[in-house]
Parts: sequence; C-alpha cells; structure tokens
Amino acid sequence: MTPLAVSLHEIEPSHFERCVGMRDWLRAQGVLRVTLLVVPAPRLHPFDSVRPELADWLRGLAAGGDAIAQHGLRHLRSRRAEFAGLDPQSTAAALDTGLRLLRSAGLPPRGFVAPGY
Repeated sequence: MTPLAVSLHEIEPSHFERCVGMRDWLRAQGVLRVTLLVVPAPRLHPFDSVRPELADWLRGLAAGGDAIAQHGLRHLRSRRAEFAGLDPQSTAAALDTGLRLLRSAGLPPRGFVAPGY
C-alpha cells in the first residue's frame, strides 16, 4: 500500500455534517488516519460552544488516531488572508487564543496549518 497523507480543512460547525461524511468516505477507502484542520472560533464563537457534538466527534476521532491541527483562528471568508497585515503581537495573540480554545475543548492540537495566503 502506498503511504498517503490526507487532511480535512475548515472543520467548523457549519461544515460538521459534510466533514462527517467525508471522514466516513475516507475510512471506507482505507484511509485510517487523517489530519483534521479545526477552525477554533469561526465567526468569533468557540466551535465547541456552537456545536458540542462537533467537539465530541473530534475527540472520538483523535482517540482513534486522527491528528488535530489548528487552522487559523476564525478563518475569514474574504480575499484577504486571515493573518495578512497583522503585526507579530496580534498574530501571536490570535494563535494563542486558538490554541487555548482547542485545548479547553479537550483537543490539544498536534500542528498548525494557516488558512490560504
């Protein structure tokens, strides 16, 4: 079997059902482990307070071997990248906030993937 690296991007409350379907499909194709790129605070609301079942699902996947990675903080939907134009202190604060939110949801990330630039 050829090694394959797979990541699911933009995991957030509004994409929950679609992400479940994609993860199930990947498992059916034999992809046993995936990196899940979680947006900690889409639209400035902690993802686990909006959809607690999303956090439960992610904790189950992490327990089964999937990796959790922080995907920005709020992952803006605009032409401008989330971190573009931020000074170093603001960037660090956004990253720290996202890390804190993921940890408080019981999902310590094992990586970071910046939203597209």
